[in-house]
Amino acid sequence: MRLAIALLLCAGAAFAQEDQRGARFSLGAGVIRAPLYPGSDRYEPRFIPVVTVNFGRFFFGGESGGTGLPGAGVNLVRDQHWRAGVGLAVAGAFRKQREESDDPSLRGMGDIERVLRGLAFVGYERDWYGLYARLATEMADKDQGTLVLLDALVRRRLDERLTVNIGPGVTWADSEYMMTFFGVSAEQAARSTLPQYRAQAGFYAVRFGAGGSYRIDRDWRAIVRASVARLEGDAAASPITRDRTQYTAGILAAYEF
Repeated sequence: MRLAIALLLCAGAAFAQEDQRGARFSLGAGVIRAPLYPGSDRYEPRFIPVVTVNFGRFFFGGESGGTGLPGAGVNLVRDQHWRAGVGLAVAGAFRKQREESDDPSLRGMGDIERVLRGLAFVGYERDWYGLYARLATEMADKDQGTLVLLDALVRRRLDERLTVNIGPGVTWADSEYMMTFFGVSAEQAARSTLPQYRAQAGFYAVRFGAGGSYRIDRDWRAIVRASVARLEGDAAASPITRDRTQYTAGILAAYEF
């Protein structure tokens, strides 16, 4: 689910451009195709709403740290090159992060529920590239742990309407997150057909994405985005994982005012 929501955040960051004269709003929607859950070999199309608000240093809808989660927060540092801030976000905002019904092999594993995460992010940008580090940690005791995402992005403005971007990234997770999403406890093994499996902390995904932003006219903008992630380490070896390679693609449009 986190991979799917990443597209929304890419759009949210692009749509919700800051304006010192007052609040800026974006309303729209899109469709994405993403895995049913991390490690799944099954995909589904999903409708994604776009609702973003930026007012000064504050944001709502698409957090500018870009963790791949819809959220709200504040930019504590913001200048020509640097941006850093904190916020809150919901993982699994539009769908549970994993359900037993997603695959026959998951019966007895239980669902992975939505969770509120605290965010911290920092980014450095110049004319043609950006470097980003983000941390997202759960705010409730639901065994979903902490994620760290590191990304690099190259941007190119081809004309007054079209901007394209491309870049790699990696994702690290602590042992709590890894056990919830890729591990099988003794209790789960007893209820399901999967063997017991202990997933350890580490860099579990290598990512690569590309996309574009096209300004249709003064008020409308469209975003296309595609990404691929390759599961590594304990995530790749997990009995839950059906496909190490995970794809996400979609298109969104929004009206800005």
